[in-house]
This record gives sequence, C-alpha cells and structure tokens, in this order.
Amino acid sequence: MRTLTTADIVMQTDHFAGGNSDWAIFMNQYFLPKIAEKYHCELVDVRSRGQEYLEKYNYQPQDLLRDNIHLNSQGNFLMAQIIKASLKVNPQARDIWQDRVKTYQINRDLTWENGRLSLEFVGNKVEAIASLFGDAKAEILIDGKHPREIPDLYIFTRANYTAKTDWPWDVSAPFRISWKTPPQQEDWQLKILQVQSTADNFLFSFQLTGSKTGYDGIGNKQ
Repeated sequence: MRTLTTADIVMQTDHFAGGNSDWAIFMNQYFLPKIAEKYHCELVDVRSRGQEYLEKYNYQPQDLLRDNIHLNSQGNFLMAQIIKASLKVNPQARDIWQDRVKTYQINRDLTWENGRLSLEFVGNKVEAIASLFGDAKAEILIDGKHPREIPDLYIFTRANYTAKTDWPWDVSAPFRISWKTPPQQEDWQLKILQVQSTADNFLFSFQLTGSKTGYDGIGNKQ
C-alpha cells in the first residue's frame, strides 16, 4: 500500500473479546506496532481502550459481542468512537509522502509539441488540473490506447455477499469472477422471472439481457 498511495494509513489493534492468547499478544503487542512503525502508519489501540471501557463500566466482553468474537452494535459503536478520536492531525508524524508526489506546470515544466503534451512517469496516478478560466478539453491515452480499451483497468467487486454469508466462497473451493469478453458500455434489461415471498425472506429469479451482448444469463436472489 505504501508503494501505491500517498494517503494517510490508519491501522488498528484487535478488539478485546476476552483472554490474551499467545497469538493475541504477538499480533497486538509486537506485529501490528512494528508494521505501523516501519511504514509510518497511525496505530489505534482499540484493544487496550476497549478493555478500559469494560472495566470502567463493569461490562463483560460478551456484552459487546454478537457471538464469541464479532462485535455487536454497541461494540461497533465503541470501536468507531475509539478510532474517531485518533483521526486528527499528528504534528509528530514522520510520513514523507511529499517526496512521492510531483507537481508539473504546463509551459514551465512541460511544453506542447505538435499539439501533444507528453509526461513519462513511474507511478499509479496522474491528476490533470485545468485552469479555472476557460474551457479545457483533452484526449487522454495510456500507452497509446483509450482507458476503455485496456481490460486490466476493470475489476469486479466481491460478489454473493448476503447478511448470512461473510465471504462469497468456500475456503475449500475458492473461485474468481472474471469476464469472457472485454467489458463494453451498454444498457441492461433485468426481467423478473419468478417471485416467491415467505415470512423470513423474499426470493426471486431474473434474466439479464444486454443491449449489445444480448442474452447474458439468469440468476436468483436467495
């Protein structure tokens, strides 16, 4: 992450769920602090402050959990408050992000040649900031191609997420979502095929059709 972004990075220790195993001690007292120090990240000590909260208000760890480890709504609220208190300017921060950001001004650092402006760089992001006066138009190419022509710029978000499923795959049989042909801009029509409503759930199946790709398949909401 430090090689790909100049943003501030905040890490947090684990919340306290009761007990101090060797793993918990290693992660929260050694590993996470060392990583935060090495990469100049802010480290929020959620674990210690959570324990202080439990002792102050005479709570048991289970009072803030919805099972044996995951926080309930009150536990999430407490964690958010602890983290929020750390989201402020740290005058002693040693992050040297300024050295990883370069600003070039046209007609000073860059010049037009035959109607083209070229910039060679090593990095993952370029921001073109136009003047506040007048209209600015430009055609942006990456390696001579429009961004829409580069399939590697597209990524699929996590799929199959439901309130009852934390992860979209079985750890014994992981899978990856991809595409068979390069994505293209089009309109989709979603046709509901069947609806089944119960006291606990609302189920339906659907068919997806693209304006360019045609029939794209069927699916269901379970």
